[in-house]
This record gives sequence, C-alpha cells and structure tokens, in this order.
Amino acid sequence: MFQYKPLHDIVFTKSKLFKAKLTSSDICYLCSKTKQDLKHMPVSCPVVSEFWKIFLEWYETLTAIKLELSTVKILYGIIDNDRLCALTNHLLLIAKYYIYCCSINEEPLYFSTYLTIVKNKTEIEKQTSTRTNSSERYYNKWKPLIDKKFVT
Repeated sequence: MFQYKPLHDIVFTKSKLFKAKLTSSDICYLCSKTKQDLKHMPVSCPVVSEFWKIFLEWYETLTAIKLELSTVKILYGIIDNDRLCALTNHLLLIAKYYIYCCSINEEPLYFSTYLTIVKNKTEIEKQTSTRTNSSERYYNKWKPLIDKKFVT
C-alpha cells in the first residue's frame, strides 16, 4: 500500500503538511537543512543518503551483487527479471517506509532498527508461508538472507 503513495505523489511530506498548516515547519527533521519533499525525504537528504550507503554495503554482503540505486529505483523500485528482484524491491519498500516513519514521527534513523524490522517481516512471511503451504516460495525469495544466517 505504501508504494502506491509515492507513485501517485500523495506522500504526506513535511512540505505538504506545512502547506496544509498541519505542522510548524517544512524543514526535514532528519537533516534540519532542507525543505522536505518527495525527492528529499527518501533520496537526497544527507542522513538518508548515509542510510542508503550502509544499505548497499549490507545488500552486497548478503547477495554478492553490487546494487546501484538511482532516485528512480529508490522511488519506484527495480524492474528486471533478476531472481532477486522481489527480494530487492521488498527490502527497498521496507526501507522507504521506515525512512518515512522516522521522518514524519521525528525519530532518529538507525540502520540497526531497519534490520530488526526486516527480521520481523521475514518471520511474519515465514509463518504465513508455513500456514499456507508455500514455504518453498518463502525460501526462494529470502534465500540470500537465510544463507548468510541473517534470518532462518
């Protein structure tokens, strides 16, 4: 559901909330420097840029693939036939939503918290796949994280 909002430019950034007089400032909470709009929040904020650098290192460690993220890929996802496409897009979506929540709730952005959220999401998906007899699909999707013992 969250991906629908950036696709249709209906994410409530500080800039939009400020225009609607629902917040006292349109400045990004994370960097405290720039007006927060749809491009700044998930991509060009310096604090978020650092998050993405750590994300890319972590992703490469898990998959042995050097992922390159552009603004378009971060905002809209990755479209290709790569076997890791579903996993990559899911990890990106979780990251974007986490960044959004931190920004709107004015909470610090920690990569360790993101990793905890990913672990929780994988556990939920694992339990669901067990109940619906689709464990093979779960293991195929999350295989790089399972192989590196990040999740079980």
